[in-house]
Amino acid sequence: DATGEAGVPGALRCQLAEEGGMPFFVKGVDVRRADRSAKAVGEAGKAEFMMDGLTPVPDDIVPLETNVVGNYAVQISWPDGFSQVATFAQIKALTRIQVGVGAATTAA
Repeated sequence: DATGEAGVPGALRCQLAEEGGMPFFVKGVDVRRADRSAKAVGEAGKAEFMMDGLTPVPDDIVPLETNVVGNYAVQISWPDGFSQVATFAQIKALTRIQVGVGAATTAA
């Protein structure tokens, strides 16, 4: 959410048809850290690190590009060169940002 619509740096705006298409926001850092396939040199399987294997994923990380993959996932390109495929189920399970409230909730 580079425009600041959610009021949280790095927030991603999401809409899922199964939830009536109502928009919600999640933190980009939460999406990145939820990746099941993240592999960084020297830290294979450590989703909490950037591709260099040493630098922690910053809390305000923002994707460079996102693209829908079929009707089940989104492909995300991150600034360190990592390409992630996050399923809608993974995104749905993340903590959501309540716009204008300053609190977060976890989707059930």
